[in-house]
Amino acid sequence: MRTAHRRMPGSSGCRQLAVAICLLGGVSGCTVDTPRPNVLLVSIDTLRADHVGSHGYRRETTPHLDELAREGVRFTQAFTTASWTLPAHMSIMTSRYPHQHGVQSTKQRLDDAIPTLAQLFRDSGYQTGAIVSWFFVGKRYGFDRGFESFEELLPRRHSLAGARRGEQVVDAALAWLEARDSRRPFFLFVHLFDPHLNYDPPEPYAKLFGGDSPIPDAGRYERLRPYIQGLQREPRRIPAAELEQVVALYDGEVRYADDQLGRLLAALASRGQADRTVVLVTSDHGEELDDHGSMEGHQWTLYDEVLHVPLILRTPDGPRGRTVDALVEILDIAPTLLALAGIDPPPDFRGRSLLPWLADREPGSKDRLVYSQIERFNSRSAVRGDRYKLIHTRARGKSASGTPNRERFELYDLRSDPGERENLYAARPELVASLRAALAHWESDGFAGERPSDLPEPAFSEEERAQLERLGYLE
Repeated sequence: MRTAHRRMPGSSGCRQLAVAICLLGGVSGCTVDTPRPNVLLVSIDTLRADHVGSHGYRRETTPHLDELAREGVRFTQAFTTASWTLPAHMSIMTSRYPHQHGVQSTKQRLDDAIPTLAQLFRDSGYQTGAIVSWFFVGKRYGFDRGFESFEELLPRRHSLAGARRGEQVVDAALAWLEARDSRRPFFLFVHLFDPHLNYDPPEPYAKLFGGDSPIPDAGRYERLRPYIQGLQREPRRIPAAELEQVVALYDGEVRYADDQLGRLLAALASRGQADRTVVLVTSDHGEELDDHGSMEGHQWTLYDEVLHVPLILRTPDGPRGRTVDALVEILDIAPTLLALAGIDPPPDFRGRSLLPWLADREPGSKDRLVYSQIERFNSRSAVRGDRYKLIHTRARGKSASGTPNRERFELYDLRSDPGERENLYAARPELVASLRAALAHWESDGFAGERPSDLPEPAFSEEERAQLERLGYLE
C-alpha cells in the first residue's frame, strides 16, 4: 500500500503550524508545496513521568528533555496501554491497544495485515531506520516491518547485566544519520533501555544523586528480587535506606539516558536538521519503586507509577512552551506523526491526532476515557477518566483451596488520592457499574486476525532461558 502525502501551504516562518491547521481543516485550498519534515521518535524505556524535571521532579534528572519541553508541547497526562515493553511499544507502532494488535505475550508476533507506523512512512517516500536495544522491541515480534534499516543492539548475554548502554545506541543513530540519503525525509526510531533494571549507571551518574555511602549492588536485580511481589509468595518490604539508594541509582540512569538524548538532539542541530525535524520523546511504561509494596513492578500492576509516561513533542515553527493537561495515550503518537508529515492514517487506528493542541484548537475530549491492560501472569485491565480510575483483575488458575480465583475491582479518586491507596469500589456502586460497562465495551473490540501458533522460540541456552524465567520475562 502506498499512501500519497498531502502538500500544504504555509509561510516560510510558520510552515509546520500551517501544516497542522491545514490538516485540521482550518485552511481551504491546500495546494502549495512545503517540504516534508524529518521525524525522530525516541522511547526511553521505563521512564516514570514523575521523575522528569518538567513534571515537577525535585532532582535534575532530565535537563535535555526539559529543554525540549520548553521548545515544544508537554502533555502532562499521557498514559501507556500496557505496563511492559512488548505490547506497549507495539501499541505505539500500530495505534492499537494490546488486545487489538494481538501481541500480549513473548510467543505472539504482529499479524502481517496490521499496518505499522514505519510502513506508512516508508510507503510515502520516507527513509526509515530504527536502533533498538532490547529483545522485546526486536525483529522476532515484527517491529522491523517497514524499516529499511533495523539495527538490534541486543545484550551480549540474555540478561539485564548485558544490556547495551545508551551511548552505543546513540552512536549507531548518529552513524545512520551520517550515512542516510539526504534527498529524502527520514523517520528514525531510537530506543534507549538504560532506566530499566539493572540500575547501574556509569560514573559519574552512579553517585550523582546517591551520596557518599552507596549500598553495594543496590540496583541489581539479584539484590532486589526478594522485594518483587510478582516473583515471591511472601515478598519483603525494602528497607528505607536501601530504597533511597535504589531510587538514586534509577535517577542516575534517567540522567544518563537524558544526556544521550542531548547528544542526539545536538547532532541534529549541528547538521542543520533541527529546524526541519519533528521530535517526539516518550516512554513505554514507568516503574514501581515500592509505591505499592514492590520493586521493579512494571509488568505486574496497572497503577499510575507504571502507566503515567512523559510525552513531549517539538515541531519546527510550532508552539513553544505549551502545556496540555488533557488525557492522551501512546496510541496517539502514530496518527500525530503521520499528520505532521501529511500522511493519512489507516481508518482503523485507535489513537487520535494531537495536532489540534498544536494549532491551539482543543479537540473537545475532556470526557475521554483511556485504557490499559496486561495479559501475562494475571489478566488486568484499567479505565480512567479525568477523575476516577477502575482496575479489574481476573486471577488465573485456582486458589490454594482449589476454588477458582476471584475477580477483584479497585476504584480510585485520582484527585483526592493520586497515590491510589483508598479503594472506593464498595462505596461507589453506580460509578463502578458505569466504568465496568465502559471496560466491557472496550474489551469487546478485540483482535480479529490470526495469532501465530508456530512462532519459534528464541535460541536461548538453558542458562539464558533460566535467567529470563527468573526475571519473569517468559510466560
